[in-house]
Amino acid sequence: MGAIAGRRRRVPADIGALAVEAGRLTGRAGPGTPDGWALETNELARTVAYHYPAFVCGTVPSQIVVLDRDYQARAAAIVRERLLLAGARLAGVLNERLGRRVRGTP
Repeated sequence: MGAIAGRRRRVPADIGALAVEAGRLTGRAGPGTPDGWALETNELARTVAYHYPAFVCGTVPSQIVVLDRDYQARAAAIVRERLLLAGARLAGVLNERLGRRVRGTP
């Protein structure tokens, strides 16, 4: 084994902060199931992603649709939250399936 094998590495502060935020989000969202997570995401797609004046079922926009900054900001915040939740939930599923808990994960 190399010299690094015996040393513990510190988690960078930004990764630690993301882990805390992900834990808070999963605590608020509850455990759920993969089917439930898919339904959550589908609801967000219908009520946020596709809820834009230029997007109407059964029609094709007559010109290029430019998403305004408000829409982009809302979407970016939701994407960030969903990615954090997905990572934390995936970690939970893997830990459960592998039969062990990792300290500091939801």
